[in-house]
Amino acid sequence: MNRILAQAGLLTYVLAAIAVLLVWIPNFVVVNAQIAAEWSWRYVAASGIPLGLLLTIIAARQSVSPSFKLLLLLEGLAAILVWMFCLKSFNYPPQANFFCALHVGLCVVFGAVNLMGYRRDVKQIDRARLRA
Repeated sequence: MNRILAQAGLLTYVLAAIAVLLVWIPNFVVVNAQIAAEWSWRYVAASGIPLGLLLTIIAARQSVSPSFKLLLLLEGLAAILVWMFCLKSFNYPPQANFFCALHVGLCVVFGAVNLMGYRRDVKQIDRARLRA
């Protein structure tokens, strides 16, 4: 049962990452084609790139995990929820700056933690293979 949940979770992460990267980015570019891009928390967060990268990293970590990790799902859902708040408040800068900065911060922190966890899990798998 754990293997089925792990595969279902992995598939969910991969599909969510693909949806973010392939659906949102073209819409963002078309809507904002006449506006010059800014290097701000709001534009970086609204692009969906940090979320797509985070979901990809979470999917990679889940793929090497022997069982389904609920914490990874909750990290992804938290980032998606804050991203939705960011998008809903995008045109009101006092709220948008907070939610967009929070979203980018969550994506960076969760991404770094999961990359370190991924490396540790891969090393453990390699050690186990060498022993066998």
